[in-house]
Amino acid sequence: MIRFRIFGCIVELSFLFVAATACTVLLDRTGCILSTLFASVLHECGHLTAMFCFGGAPEKITFGVFNIDIVDQNRTRRGYRQDFIILLAGPAVNLILFVLLYAMSCLIPGVNVVFAASTHLLIGLFNLLPVESLDGGQILYALLCERITPERASRWVLAVSFFSLLPVAAMGFIVLLQSKYNFSLLLASCYLIGQLLLRRGRYE
Repeated sequence: MIRFRIFGCIVELSFLFVAATACTVLLDRTGCILSTLFASVLHECGHLTAMFCFGGAPEKITFGVFNIDIVDQNRTRRGYRQDFIILLAGPAVNLILFVLLYAMSCLIPGVNVVFAASTHLLIGLFNLLPVESLDGGQILYALLCERITPERASRWVLAVSFFSLLPVAAMGFIVLLQSKYNFSLLLASCYLIGQLLLRRGRYE
């Protein structure tokens, strides 16, 4: 594990994350991986900026192979409405950048950033899925906790997560059959379903 500190926040990079990132960047000839990584970093920056605005920097950020985990002890002192804004900030950054980049491609001759715009759109929408491990699931939890107990909210989010992932996994399987090589959506769906089965959600 590679560990360093930035502005009082501990940043941890797993060796598998570094190795997987290096291999995919070196092997990727389309620029897809770099675009996805850049969009993901900006997504997390949206969350972090919102946290700083509410006066609470995270204690630790861990980069794993399949996820980026932000340890934020200050959330226990915040209300659910502030939590909602922080969770929404990540996808909002991606969707705003999608609009800006797409507008640039349409309005400025010779500028073609449609692929980068599409990457931001996909990451923003995917993270808004009402799945426990994603921003959408955490947003749903925060909204439900305004009306029902946290225990009931957690059960509702778990049920909604399963029903949301089933069609996504089916779509990933169809994409794999049609493309013969693109298994990324199916892999992501299976990983998220595995997290639900193991009850590794943030609020469990």
